[in-house]
Amino acid sequence: MSNSIIDTKVEFNKEGFNELVTIMNDLIKISTKDSEGKQKSIVKFTFEGDKTHIYSTGGADAQQPTAFKSYVIDTTKIFSSIDGDLSNTHMVILDAKKLTKIMKLYINSDKAIKGKLTSQKKGQYIHTVYLQISSSRSRDNLTCGELNVIKNLSIKDVEGALDPSRKNFGFRFKREDLQEAKQRVAITGPIYEYVSFDIYEGDIYIKQEDKWQIYLGDIEQSNCTYRFNKKYLTCIDMDDIIEINVYDMFLTINSGQSSLMVSFETSEF
Repeated sequence: MSNSIIDTKVEFNKEGFNELVTIMNDLIKISTKDSEGKQKSIVKFTFEGDKTHIYSTGGADAQQPTAFKSYVIDTTKIFSSIDGDLSNTHMVILDAKKLTKIMKLYINSDKAIKGKLTSQKKGQYIHTVYLQISSSRSRDNLTCGELNVIKNLSIKDVEGALDPSRKNFGFRFKREDLQEAKQRVAITGPIYEYVSFDIYEGDIYIKQEDKWQIYLGDIEQSNCTYRFNKKYLTCIDMDDIIEINVYDMFLTINSGQSSLMVSFETSEF
């Protein structure tokens, strides 16, 4: 039974297909590196009944990620019909950039977009080994990855880790501040790898070394610097108000359907 093949035929929800492409485009911004130091864009789908968890992680160690971003969406937004049961099915996309490019070829199709997940039962999980996407005139096949190439995180795991009651403190700032920070990072160039949230005498700033800083507001916290890789600024959704929660080892940014977690280094002064 452990080696039995399970073929599950699906039809993609045409209305939700564009949203799925947008989600994939966002998640590939968080990349990890393989043993040779090459960038990889891995995205995992975990089908949990009527909800689907889609996420990507960053960092050199697949089981100890330094960044994480996820979306939880209704499974019916992905598939309008499922011929079978996808509950507890795990699908790892090894090259999310490639899949996103393939999906874009189907966006303007006036025909039904169909798919097939070829899976195997592995212990307590159903592991998808092949994904097929097709229409009446074309078909694409992708080999999916092993489950151990990305940390296994359920919706419940994420909700527990990001429970707001466990945070040390939080603060908010405006979309315009984030946009300006991104622009200043681009101007500064590739020499400086990190940005930080800097708390000093009741004020909080976002800054990059001694090159620039932007005042974000007042806060009642001890002086401290929270430093993280600048590339994760691009992963923050451009909402009108950005809300940051700071935990012991990471900070989070929650926005609508998505959650972003980033590890940081601290220094007190």
